[in-house]
Amino acid sequence: MTEYTFDQLIDLAQVRRLLESHHRLSGMAYGLFDSAENNLIAVGWQEICVRFHRVNSVTATRCRAANAYLLRARLPDFEEEYLEHHCGNGMVDVAMPIVISGKHQATFYAGQFFYDDDRPDTAFFRRQAEELGFDGEDYLAALERVPMFSREYVRDNIRFLGNMVNVLSEMGLKNLRFAEEIEEHKNTERQLRDTRGRLSAVFTTIPDMVWLKNREGVYLACNPAFEKFFGAAEAEIAGKTDHDFVDAELADFFIRKDREAMAASRVCINEEEITYAADGRRGLLETRKMPVYGPDGQISGVLGIARDITEVRKVEQTLNTKQEQLGAVVRELSKAEERERLRIASVLHDHIGQTLLLGRIKLGALAGINKPAPVGSAIDEVMELLDQATDDAHSLTVQLNPPMLSMSGLEAALQWLGRRMETDYGLVVEFSDDRLPKGLDDELNSILYQCARELLINTAKHANTDRAWISIAREDGMCRLSVEDRGAGFHPDDIVPDISRDCRFGLFSIKLRIERLGGSMEIESSPGNGAGITIRLPIAVERNLM
Repeated sequence: MTEYTFDQLIDLAQVRRLLESHHRLSGMAYGLFDSAENNLIAVGWQEICVRFHRVNSVTATRCRAANAYLLRARLPDFEEEYLEHHCGNGMVDVAMPIVISGKHQATFYAGQFFYDDDRPDTAFFRRQAEELGFDGEDYLAALERVPMFSREYVRDNIRFLGNMVNVLSEMGLKNLRFAEEIEEHKNTERQLRDTRGRLSAVFTTIPDMVWLKNREGVYLACNPAFEKFFGAAEAEIAGKTDHDFVDAELADFFIRKDREAMAASRVCINEEEITYAADGRRGLLETRKMPVYGPDGQISGVLGIARDITEVRKVEQTLNTKQEQLGAVVRELSKAEERERLRIASVLHDHIGQTLLLGRIKLGALAGINKPAPVGSAIDEVMELLDQATDDAHSLTVQLNPPMLSMSGLEAALQWLGRRMETDYGLVVEFSDDRLPKGLDDELNSILYQCARELLINTAKHANTDRAWISIAREDGMCRLSVEDRGAGFHPDDIVPDISRDCRFGLFSIKLRIERLGGSMEIESSPGNGAGITIRLPIAVERNLM
């Protein structure tokens, strides 16, 4: 199949000149029709056809019928190389298909003649002239001028000319396809030039160093950033190796890393310290090397990209130092907070609690003295207030520094906390413990206890549930504390500080406190699906708090 029309495949003017020349030699009429039956060329048509048959409506109808028979014939209709037809006007016409790439693209026509072994019936043409009103003398004179050929001549002639047209058409198709291939090749070259231009722009302007070596370590190309490293232009670097520019130890290091990347068949990353030849400046590079493959699929070299991370490392070191300093401050603040909690608990118990007790005793001594009824009533009220204040002070002391924590340890204190949550908030807390020693000092025990207390209070206030689970275990050098519920849940990303939502502020504060101590806090929750909060604190951190 071809995507071209016949008049695109062939030079019609050239074919017309060919057929006109041949007509002058043979006297035969020729025509060329495309697959849509359009007459592309008509040469040497006989006078009897032009002056008589094609101008009379009756004979013209016969001419069109003959054309239809010949032009609408398709390849299966051609039992021989060409198709022969005697038209209704008594003339002989032949047609030969022009086949290009297996498709019937056009029809070559030769006709308006008689065979010399089958001469025209003059009586037929005389009667036709009379019936159709032709001038009989002129009509028969035109008949005399119609050529007669042998069948062999017609066969050889139609073969030669038909094949000639076919060859010209095939050549035209090849030329068009060749022209298309040339244009496609030009387009590809333009695209390649554009791509090379874009890649060259990136290659040239990228601040990272980029270079290409073959398998033997010979430089093939590099960019301006790399030129500064060697202190030489690309033209001076290409064709040379690392040993031509750096000391043997560094050159061997580069070559070893090249070979590792090619052997691994993947990107390999390493850091290396260098000295820029252009200005003597020292720098730290993060280098990525990757194998390059040739057309045969085999590794042909290595591509390297290096980024100067000297300033990045300085910033990282500064940040790490600040982080360590901040961590130390946070640890000191945690220690100070814990000491202050203990001091307040001691003041509440040893001073305020004792003062309240002493006040109650003195008021009690007044109970046996005669006094007016209003005074006795006032004393009773003050006694009740002192009892309430004493209870509150005791409760606050226990919350700040539960005796259970120092006497029986963290696990027992958490169990006691669970019972208090049910008493104070109606929250049933189930406790579990792996019974392994946790290895934390008193301050860390107190921090974890306070975290558990805050998490359970958050659950009681905001989770819309009456049950929670708390567990503690030792795993992989860490102490793990987990608090879970099946309540309202929330979005973990929403724990940023929010003054209007004290639960969020509490979670954020706990997370920050734990992370500053070298631990972590993980939250698994979504609206309607409860919440699970896990705190992990390294046991080794206790050494930093001492």
